[in-house]
Amino acid sequence: MSEIDSIQKTKPLSLIKFRLVALVSLVSMSLVGFASAAIDFANITALINEVILIIPGLLNLVIGIAPIIITIAVISFIVMFIDRILSMMKMR
Repeated sequence: MSEIDSIQKTKPLSLIKFRLVALVSLVSMSLVGFASAAIDFANITALINEVILIIPGLLNLVIGIAPIIITIAVISFIVMFIDRILSMMKMR
């Protein structure tokens, strides 16, 4: 019986962790109302709108550069292919 009494007297670590998490979550849920009242959404909205205005310009840049990159890749493949053929001919 003494063993059971000693187990009941000491709290397992998981129960202590659970109570700590419950306390932290309760405190954080009570602070959500106060935290959201202090945020100025006008500046955040303006920033998001400015970022959205940049995206079409970046898209046009990528669309403009893609054919050039593909052309360079094809030309370099052809040049390397011809170079390997010529280097094999020199070995003979």
